[in-house]
Amino acid sequence: MPIAPGGSGKGPWGALPGALAALGAALAVFGCGAAKHGKGAAHSENKPARFTPASESGVDRASIGVRAEANKPPTTTLLARYTCHGEDRSPRIVWQGLPGAVKEVVVLVRLLQPPTFATEWAVAGLKPSRREIREGETPPEGIVGRNSYGETRYNLCPKQGQPGVAIFTVLGLPFKSGLKPGFPPSALAPILANETLIWGYDNLSVPKELGGS
Repeated sequence: MPIAPGGSGKGPWGALPGALAALGAALAVFGCGAAKHGKGAAHSENKPARFTPASESGVDRASIGVRAEANKPPTTTLLARYTCHGEDRSPRIVWQGLPGAVKEVVVLVRLLQPPTFATEWAVAGLKPSRREIREGETPPEGIVGRNSYGETRYNLCPKQGQPGVAIFTVLGLPFKSGLKPGFPPSALAPILANETLIWGYDNLSVPKELGGS
């Protein structure tokens, strides 16, 4: 089944509260700040191959179709199983539509609960031939960075009493990131700012019982 580019279409930003929708759409790719909350809080190798920037080509760089299987269709609500309020188990994340020039794939799971935007999981070094991360899997070739709580693991932990959205982003890099195990969220900034980057994302709303509204 084809996955719509950019986002899966399951959880359009327009379905979220206005301010949250606008901020979330902007941060789905470009935000990389750290936050401390929830459980556990303390909670190129080579010159990049040139992609024509969207501003010059008119091509949408958000061309990767992404689906995070962390909801119960047809809802767009994040299931507790995939958070620290349940099993804190990473969901299956599937993607398609990578251009042939991609040299590395990076997968990010982040949580937007204004004013915080936390990195919950960051896995770099994935092969361009890979098209999914299975539920509960840490890919053997993956380079796992630190999340916003200083841990090198998946930890999706919504802060109670705040609306929010979980954002599952897949980045296609036409260069090798050079990231090392345990890299901090801030190390993603130059990658996210690179104009040759290709991406896609899926997003799920945080339900009231997990801290949303």
